[in-house]
Amino acid sequence: MGSQAEDQDLSRSSAAKYSLKYFENKMKVGLGTGSTAEALVQEIAARNLQNELDLTFISTSTRTTKLAESLGLRISELSEVKHLDLVLDGTDEFDSGLSLIKGGGGALLQEKIVASSTDSMKVIASISKKVDVLGKFPLPIEIIRFGWVSTLERLDNLFVSSSITFNSKSMRTEDNKFFVTDEGHFIVDYSFEQIHDPSALEQAINQIVGVVECGLFVGLCDQVITGTKDGIIEVFDCDG
Repeated sequence: MGSQAEDQDLSRSSAAKYSLKYFENKMKVGLGTGSTAEALVQEIAARNLQNELDLTFISTSTRTTKLAESLGLRISELSEVKHLDLVLDGTDEFDSGLSLIKGGGGALLQEKIVASSTDSMKVIASISKKVDVLGKFPLPIEIIRFGWVSTLERLDNLFVSSSITFNSKSMRTEDNKFFVTDEGHFIVDYSFEQIHDPSALEQAINQIVGVVECGLFVGLCDQVITGTKDGIIEVFDCDG
């Protein structure tokens, strides 16, 4: 019997392999960030799909770019292609309406920009990521470093005035220092009890001065592909 981490790896791998069926010749494809995206990149490289199908890849982070290039994949700039045919990414949580919480890998801003550059975003995940109501996973919010304490105060005031309960908040750290995103920002993670209206919360958070973007992805994902450690695939469409 494998460990929970091993089971998660097998689940991600099975979903990543299944997602390759969506590739078509000469597609422009956005690649996400995190352990699931890394499993996908490894599958693409192992099968030499970039050369076989003449694919163009756009990366959402230096982390994904480094892995892809180390495996022989070529990464282009989003400004060079503008519109993407397909985006494949992971998620930290998803609900029946395919609203997502993302940003655990620290690249939520680039991921949302890339997700907004396509008509087809497909998410790869373990079935364990499915929840009835978002909020179990802490919500990442990317903020400007300048005046970050004041930004947190404005966020706290927003949640209190809106009767939105949060259990705790913490600044994202790495190597005992504040984590800094590729774009030079901080991330604060808010733990909510439940997020019943992701769309309204996303809009409210993004209106706060000092906030760059939040990890709620609403109305962007059209399909979630889940896998299990036994290789069982289940596909969820946006109609629930």
